[in-house]
Amino acid sequence: FFFQAEDGIRDVAVTGVQTCALPISSRWPASSRRRGARRSAHPRDRRCRRCHSSDRAPHHRLAGTRAAGPADAMTLAPLVRRGFWSPAYCAELRAAMDAGAAGPADILTGDAHTDTTVRRALDITVDERILSRIEHALAEVRSDLARHFDVPLTDSVGVTFLRYLEGGRYRRHQDADPRPGSGTEDRRVSLIVWLTSGTSPNAPGDFTGGVLRLWRPGAAAPDDLVPEAGTLVAFPSVWPHEVLPVTGGVRDAVVDWLR
Repeated sequence: FFFQAEDGIRDVAVTGVQTCALPISSRWPASSRRRGARRSAHPRDRRCRRCHSSDRAPHHRLAGTRAAGPADAMTLAPLVRRGFWSPAYCAELRAAMDAGAAGPADILTGDAHTDTTVRRALDITVDERILSRIEHALAEVRSDLARHFDVPLTDSVGVTFLRYLEGGRYRRHQDADPRPGSGTEDRRVSLIVWLTSGTSPNAPGDFTGGVLRLWRPGAAAPDDLVPEAGTLVAFPSVWPHEVLPVTGGVRDAVVDWLR
């Protein structure tokens, strides 16, 4: 099966109802809500506490079929869920980012460090109550992601709000380094929810450039995904990927790494 251009990716090579070359599963069963899962602290600060607030971020349960077996799980297409958050909720989160404290985003391999020749982005600390709502909302879909990729997922590194201004980028990298002591060896699935939309030939957006480029194992060429606000994307953390340079505007996203 294939998802079409309107299913969450605005690809420069896709027009009308032409499909792009990213196969997905057909239908997968909804799972029961996981409660009380143990959460670990973020390696750099205390922001990633389990949500105890009555405030809830809007979310959608992910539905479909179970993924292929473990041998095939790492060669699946990325999971893409359009409309995971509404435009209004994305705007609310962007306002929270505007009010937050911003600093350079680290490269989290070995000792966390900053290198703007590799990664040029801002890591923004938002209000604790908003962060807790997002932590809870993303925890709600963890079991469905585990089913899709056929891997156990019990907790996460912790939600991060990222902002790429003009000139921002993240060169080709992997979110998981399997070498012991790397600090990222336990990451299994990378998760992104875009808060702003990139520009494509058929739709103006909030920014230009900033395409997510994914190298899937065995694929003849990388897949270029143009962000669309409110869309959730997940893929195995071992896949090489890159955020191409933002040439104008602001690219905002919420990210987490599941393990």
